[in-house]
Amino acid sequence: NEALKAYSDYSVQRDNLISVVINSEMANISREILVSTQITRQRADIIDNLITEFADYKEHVGELAYDNGNVIYANSRTFMLVLIFSGVLSGLLIGFYISKIISSPIKQLDVAANKVASGDVSVLVNVNSKDEVGSLAFAFNKMVENIRNSIKEIEQKSEIAERAAQEAEEAKTIAQKQQQYLAESVETILVE
Repeated sequence: NEALKAYSDYSVQRDNLISVVINSEMANISREILVSTQITRQRADIIDNLITEFADYKEHVGELAYDNGNVIYANSRTFMLVLIFSGVLSGLLIGFYISKIISSPIKQLDVAANKVASGDVSVLVNVNSKDEVGSLAFAFNKMVENIRNSIKEIEQKSEIAERAAQEAEEAKTIAQKQQQYLAESVETILVE
């Protein structure tokens, strides 16, 4: 508002100066021109000061906007770094957790397989997952059960074979005794 009023006063004074120059006589023109020029100069100085203040104000607003932009940039950069760090840390933790979930049952299977390899067929792997590792554990337990059943079957057949071998040995011994008895009996009959 002050700038508009100063400009309006300046415009009026300028128009008065032009009017005086056009309408006045030469003698009066010098004095009136001088007075009018001084007043116009004052009004022009006021406008100049207002323009300078306005430019300073705009410069100050620009500096504030620049500083605010730097603060926003710094905050955004910090936020992005925290976000990236959080993402990487979350990824590592999730990866470690999934690795643990997968490797733990596999380690159980490894320990159980080593026990079976050393002759312990009483091993049972307790994995309750429904994925490939759970399927592998189920197949491993079934394999160990089949080995256990095969060993029992072999032991039973071995016992039967041992009994048959003992019976055959006993039958052989009886046959040899009978053969010896018959040989002695025939010899006794022939000698008589």
